[in-house]
Amino acid sequence: MSRLCFLLTFPPISTNLKEYLLLFTKVMNLSELARQLHVGLAELKDKLPKMGFDVGQKAIKVDQVVAQKVLYSWRRLLKELEDREKRESLEKLRAQKKQETAGKKVKVPAIVTVRDFATLLGVPLALVIGELMKNGVVASLNEQIDFDTCSIISQYLGIEIEREDNIVVEEKVSGKAKIQQILEEDQGKTKGLVLRPPVVVIMGHVDHGKTSLLDAIRKSHVAESESGGITQHIGAYQVARKRKKITFIDTPGHEAFTAMRSRGARIADIGVLVVAADDSVQPQTIESIKIIKDSGLELIVAINKIDKPGINLDIVKKDLSNNGLVPEDWGGKTICVPVSAKTGVGIDDLLDMALLVSDLHKDENRVNAKREAAGTIIESHIDKHLGPVATVLVQVGTLSVNDYLAIDGILYGKVRAMKDWNGEDVESATPSMPVKVIGFKAAPLVGDVVVGSVETTHHMERVKKAGPVRDRAISIVTSNREEDENESLHKQRINLILRADVLGSLEAIEESIEKIQHPEVPIKIVAKGLGAVTEADVLRGDATGGVVISFKMPLSQSVVALARDKSVVLEYHDIIFKLLEGLRVKMEEKLPPAIRKKVMGRLNVLAVFREEPKLVVLGGMVEEGSIEKDHSFDIERGIQAIGSGKITNVKSGKREITTARSGQECGLALSAEGLSVKPGDKVVAYVEEKIKRKLDEIRV
Repeated sequence: MSRLCFLLTFPPISTNLKEYLLLFTKVMNLSELARQLHVGLAELKDKLPKMGFDVGQKAIKVDQVVAQKVLYSWRRLLKELEDREKRESLEKLRAQKKQETAGKKVKVPAIVTVRDFATLLGVPLALVIGELMKNGVVASLNEQIDFDTCSIISQYLGIEIEREDNIVVEEKVSGKAKIQQILEEDQGKTKGLVLRPPVVVIMGHVDHGKTSLLDAIRKSHVAESESGGITQHIGAYQVARKRKKITFIDTPGHEAFTAMRSRGARIADIGVLVVAADDSVQPQTIESIKIIKDSGLELIVAINKIDKPGINLDIVKKDLSNNGLVPEDWGGKTICVPVSAKTGVGIDDLLDMALLVSDLHKDENRVNAKREAAGTIIESHIDKHLGPVATVLVQVGTLSVNDYLAIDGILYGKVRAMKDWNGEDVESATPSMPVKVIGFKAAPLVGDVVVGSVETTHHMERVKKAGPVRDRAISIVTSNREEDENESLHKQRINLILRADVLGSLEAIEESIEKIQHPEVPIKIVAKGLGAVTEADVLRGDATGGVVISFKMPLSQSVVALARDKSVVLEYHDIIFKLLEGLRVKMEEKLPPAIRKKVMGRLNVLAVFREEPKLVVLGGMVEEGSIEKDHSFDIERGIQAIGSGKITNVKSGKREITTARSGQECGLALSAEGLSVKPGDKVVAYVEEKIKRKLDEIRV
């Protein structure tokens, strides 16, 4: 009250000062301050004292000056507080570990990965990586470090280590080894083995008709159990031909297929290479050939689009032969089947060939269906109602409802329900059968090998050794392309962090982005993955100046708040076209403008008064337009330009003027390096205009 009386009785003062002083008479509710900061009231009351503000836990209001200071400095103070708390937490953990390991020595091998080193010490991985970075070593969790480096880090952590060359860090059995182990156990057996359906993957160049071919196969040869029902997209499905089933993996894409092959055993038996009859062999076709061969798959070529007029199959066969695939009718061993996804011609022949190739290897395709199941994850996403959901292609054994699910020896959940490609509930899945599995506690990676078992004892023991369930959505995959060394190009580049609902969406987005790439404004996918956007993605976007995009995955409030605090662009899209449209806008904003010279005037040189290394003073008559100080200029001698620079002064007689107009004599001071001007030369004055460019303009 006294402050208010003071202001009312004080002589008239300036408006700005009065407004400033009036701040002392105003207050703001803490709840309103919390709303403007997008934090909870309890969190705000907890953090303000830690940031140095004298605000008690029972406070309801704060002075407007304090409120303004909090609003202005919140991001900086919050980051400082988080950094301080993180340091204190690590110091506390370091002291705790030092006390726990006092008098003990941890045995460490001569060479060990960062992850295994953290496991041996019993400390969080982040703590080890942090200490490495403090010592100038930037290493990922799978990189190896030597014993000397381990010694330095362990000293900082207060843990004594000793070298033990014979120590073996327990490694998890890989999925590939697990399936191979099961297959080896079944070798030589005849009883209990069943012939599983062949698994076919379709690959090829973009726009050669992979999806159309799959649709044509699915529509004309639905499995008997479907009864013409609508096929649900789960990443794979089965068709029936001559009472035999064939499993098709629904175009996982090159990257996904490579990921599956690198993490697990061979998931497919036959690779169908789709080549358009009107486009022949293209770069992605060659890439597909290499992937199929490296995977050890039997190869069948489907020459698509034969319904188009003017098609010459010999051209396609010649191009195939040049890439090591000599057709059978040319004396080679490559099966080529002409098909039309549009009319359905040749579809039956293609399926017959797949069955024939499978029959030639029937002994290899016999597996034990009456044992614990093992299969590969071919698609994975997080459903907002069901949680983590994955499509499993069963490869050996039978997966049943209520089976426990383990990946790399870690318990991942229990099968609560399974659905086939038709969306129907099933109780069990036999070899080569794809099913959507509900019951995972965390989303697995595409390519992970999952083992199902009715027993849990041995899995639980392995879990205790391996630690808690990997609480992850589909892990983000960081691009390992070489960094662009061109600084100007780096400034124009758009960095993206992509998250999508399913692998098919992610691949479609990547392929679409490739089609809109521009050499002057390249788009670099810094990181990508399946599942919801995480806070780590936002931090990566902050570090790279990137845009974080979520496709069909809802954004959590914490992620939105962090993006706002870090000023990171965070977008949600559910239509690829809209996503690309937004990228085009960003690219055009960064696209360097076109520079155009706009001629303002011309002067005929009548006399040259002075020439210096960096200055020329001359006189002349303005023939057209006008000439001003600070205009740029070109000197023309005949039709040749002999120099350029800037006009630094314009005079009429002894008087300085800003503009000399047409028909007026004037003197000019020209700034240029080594310029030599003669009477009769022309001074062409101009200004540079920046013209906004469009992506669809001719690219230079």
